[in-house]
Amino acid sequence: MGDAPHEPADPAIGSHWPFDIKWEHAPPPRAEPVACSACEAADKYVKLIAADRASEAPNLFAEDGVFIGPGERVYRGRAEIAEFYNAVHQGGAIPLSFIDRGCECIMELAGMRPADDPSKPDHYRLVAIDHFTVGADGLIQKLVIFIRPGANPNRIDP
Repeated sequence: MGDAPHEPADPAIGSHWPFDIKWEHAPPPRAEPVACSACEAADKYVKLIAADRASEAPNLFAEDGVFIGPGERVYRGRAEIAEFYNAVHQGGAIPLSFIDRGCECIMELAGMRPADDPSKPDHYRLVAIDHFTVGADGLIQKLVIFIRPGANPNRIDP
């Protein structure tokens, strides 16, 4: 790990911070992708969702792109992918890490969740891992979202 509190552990593969499963007092630090990497597409994607602009997400996919989201339905092509994203109106997930390997990017995400004890405040928790495959044109060829066990699959975070 890096020595400074917000120094990436390995800047060559993307930023990732000291890991935790939940953050009770403040949001976790936001990771940033390596410039000119496949993770730049993942970053654009998560920023659209967080800005409640999910209906624009299909434009980040290749014409023949594939999306497998919560519920394990396979969406093929921008028109089908738009069916899913036109119904998404929430977000706010924070990238915890971007792990870049050539045309692939793995992104870990934290999202706001209710506390286990109703008398305690809500907190951020690890909610999903997204696996992107990105073409040479920078468009998403395939995105698979893995929801953390115990997370609400009806709540959509990127």
